[in-house]
Amino acid sequence: MKKESHNGWITKAMTLITVGLIAGCSPMAPLQRNAQPNLAIQADNHSAAVWKEGAVMIHTVDSIPYVTLNDLCKTLQLRMKWQQETATVSLGDYAPEYVLQVGSTDATKAGKAMKLPQSPILSNSEVLLPVCSIGSLFQDELQFTVMEKSIQFSPVKQASIKASFHIGEATEKPSGEVGSHKIRAKGARTQGSADDLVQRARRYVGVGYEFAAAPFPESGTFDASSYLQYIFQHEGIPLARSLSEQAEQGTRVQPDKLQKGDVLFFQEAYRYRTSHAAHAGLYIGDYQMIHAAPEPKKGVQISRIDTVYWNDRFVKAQRMVAPGSK
Repeated sequence: MKKESHNGWITKAMTLITVGLIAGCSPMAPLQRNAQPNLAIQADNHSAAVWKEGAVMIHTVDSIPYVTLNDLCKTLQLRMKWQQETATVSLGDYAPEYVLQVGSTDATKAGKAMKLPQSPILSNSEVLLPVCSIGSLFQDELQFTVMEKSIQFSPVKQASIKASFHIGEATEKPSGEVGSHKIRAKGARTQGSADDLVQRARRYVGVGYEFAAAPFPESGTFDASSYLQYIFQHEGIPLARSLSEQAEQGTRVQPDKLQKGDVLFFQEAYRYRTSHAAHAGLYIGDYQMIHAAPEPKKGVQISRIDTVYWNDRFVKAQRMVAPGSK
């Protein structure tokens, strides 16, 4: 394979991966179908700190450039979970947004099926993702530059976040401080449906959190999106599985018009270029939400939203409406 110059490898995040890299994709890469990946792939790489930047090393297998999913998720502070039965791996923040299958170009992004230019492989107990597939998965959300030996991920500029969300300065980690009350609630919806929803949601406080949790009757656990899906389902309101899809359901509500039963969506500061929904919770009144999260209690819990941490990450609120109702 002809060696490219350093500058020839540089590709901005606003563009697709270079033609040279895409051409380097080949179905001839080695595949170990029955191998068990490194257990580190099931580790929790997420952090409460504001994400800054990071680099992922490129590994070449049969002249094809790859990155390991372990390295990618550690750098981006994403959670991941391997499913041995289906040879699939789920990636995301508080809930799965991407599902990849080893040995297949079939993938899922925000609940929608897609095709990758090159399939992930399993090599030396590591799941490897072709560099040419990173653009298909992440170019709309992340800012990165492909270089000769690594991929450099950079934070989205602060001004872009403010322009998109009109949210204040980001903080390093959650605190108990009361923020500037950008998220405000006036009044409370008293009709039975909202109260019933909140009452049902409270029943599961203390249930454990598990990223990419299987359906609750089977797993006995929730992640951020499966929890909301489950409680709304029992009130006759179907929600999608991914947070990105849930964020597009219902009707948008202004922060000063929140009512019980509204769903609040949050982003990870500086990581995404769009208003990417990374977490969500159910508003239950009195500046509180109930949500499934791994911290601080690792399970379904109640948190105040009038804090610096949640104010800085607030994206939008949606009012979910049952089919046929107004």
